[in-house]
Amino acid sequence: IKVAQCSTGATWDATLGQCVQFAQAADEDELKVNVAQWVQTTYGPNGGETNMSFFKNAEYDDLFKKSRRAKDVAERDRLYARMTEMIAAYAPKEGSSIVMPTYDGKRGNPVLWDRRFIPEMMAVSGDTGAKHLLGLYAEEVAEIDAGAPHVLTDIDTPDALAALKVRAEL
Repeated sequence: IKVAQCSTGATWDATLGQCVQFAQAADEDELKVNVAQWVQTTYGPNGGETNMSFFKNAEYDDLFKKSRRAKDVAERDRLYARMTEMIAAYAPKEGSSIVMPTYDGKRGNPVLWDRRFIPEMMAVSGDTGAKHLLGLYAEEVAEIDAGAPHVLTDIDTPDALAALKVRAEL
């Protein structure tokens, strides 16, 4: 069980009973990742054998699978850096308790919300969703470039889901 909120670029190591740093900013646009430390603290003693981490996300899981197949060290490091970026972006202690994918500067879906927002989200009525909460808590929003336009498709009604299924069959 994770019993502490670690700073960005660190994860809780239950064996040691403390947060362990695995990534640091190398410069403004780059993270320096200690991959061995990251794998050990994220996946435990059998790190790298499966994606049984505390962080569950379809894109993350896909990147993990690609990293296992990557033959090129540079490609693997790029995948690890992206995975680390995704984990680091969701760090409520650092102020990012809402994580939103983006593509080409446009905000997308799904938005990852900290559980503390659930009561406010449950009180929402109408068809605008929790969009107003993004404005109220703008300082807590972390945007992550998804690298693909699929995040711009919002599937929030049965009709939208049906339309997506039709497009997928084409």
